[in-house]
Amino acid sequence: MSYFAAYNWAAGMNVAVTTRIGLPIAAEPRTVKLKARTRTRVIVARFRDAAGTAGVGLRASINWGDQTAWQGVVLSRDGGVYDIRSTKRYARPGQYRVIVTFKDSRGRMSIARSTAVVKRR
Repeated sequence: MSYFAAYNWAAGMNVAVTTRIGLPIAAEPRTVKLKARTRTRVIVARFRDAAGTAGVGLRASINWGDQTAWQGVVLSRDGGVYDIRSTKRYARPGQYRVIVTFKDSRGRMSIARSTAVVKRR
């Protein structure tokens, strides 16, 4: 029985991949307090871009934990800080896990796992 090496490992190897490495975007989840059946505008998460330059093509989506989801408004603060704001009305009291996904045009993404505490009116 004979065999041969399919690749000469002593010569090294080059691998081409899409560049997606960059400075991170840190997520800061929040706990928001709301009243059931009352429409409220809230900031559900904050993100900090270590590069401080995301600024272009920013998007935020919010999964409210009650089988509803929509886009959030990205509010730019100083120094690469971004707040995500939206308006929400929960039908029932309870505690809900709110997932906020923040993306930039370069393919970087960060997820904040916030909480909504909804009390009776």
